[in-house]
Amino acid sequence: MEKTPDSEIVTPAVKLEGPTLDSFRSHKKTSPASGSTVVFDLHHNALYFSKSILPYMRHPGGASLYRHIGLYGYRKKGLAHYISLTPSPLEMAEGLEQLRALEHGMKIRVVVVDYKGRTHGSIDTLEDVSVIEAIIEREGELV
Repeated sequence: MEKTPDSEIVTPAVKLEGPTLDSFRSHKKTSPASGSTVVFDLHHNALYFSKSILPYMRHPGGASLYRHIGLYGYRKKGLAHYISLTPSPLEMAEGLEQLRALEHGMKIRVVVVDYKGRTHGSIDTLEDVSVIEAIIEREGELV
């Protein structure tokens, strides 16, 4: 937020490649509503978030895939603006609240982070609970 004073909202994402991308694709087959991807412009402003894997890789190698991590930082003015907005069509279609901000023209800055070998996990469905339990069993609690 300090580096981008024009950003109303910031959110982290992690690059998906190799085994982490394979695991994400596999998990989406059994739990399609679990996990979101984000695409952003060359200045790291979000273009779109989706429960689908975006971008579609017609020509692999040109772009990277990023998994959105569902945390947000808001400027006070940005949060006040966001909560004043009405739900939007894409938000309702995807079930992703951040699409409301984008559809109303707000900027969301995406910050790429590194898990440093830890496995990503989120609980979006009942089926996800066992996946997270297995991660905690294997890697321990993240403190």
